[in-house]
Amino acid sequence: MKTFLSTLLVVLLLPAAASAADFVYATGTTAATRWIGVDSADVGVTEEGQRMEVIFEEGDRLRVRLKGSSFGWIDRSAVSTEDPNPAEGAGALDLPQIQLGADGKLQLPPSLQLGEGGGLKLDVE
Repeated sequence: MKTFLSTLLVVLLLPAAASAADFVYATGTTAATRWIGVDSADVGVTEEGQRMEVIFEEGDRLRVRLKGSSFGWIDRSAVSTEDPNPAEGAGALDLPQIQLGADGKLQLPPSLQLGEGGGLKLDVE
């Protein structure tokens, strides 16, 4: 019985734990409140373009991680799901290509050289 309950717990909780976090971006400067009510004490202010993790959704209010361990409630109308400043070429590194020649030896591009001691040296422009 104990094994059955443990398995059931894993089956029910694992999908929630494995889901990716949702993020939103502040569309301007807005105050985040400690409690869900808009008349609650402020705990921080968002900056335009600030990325925040959504922790919980309740109607038109979102519980978000502002920075580090700071959390607060903000209006859904004060955020966007579109990143206002996407990094150019995000995720792709423009590294020199290293290939094997017909002889089985590495062919280094001109920007890579063997330094003293046999290590690779990269000339960055």
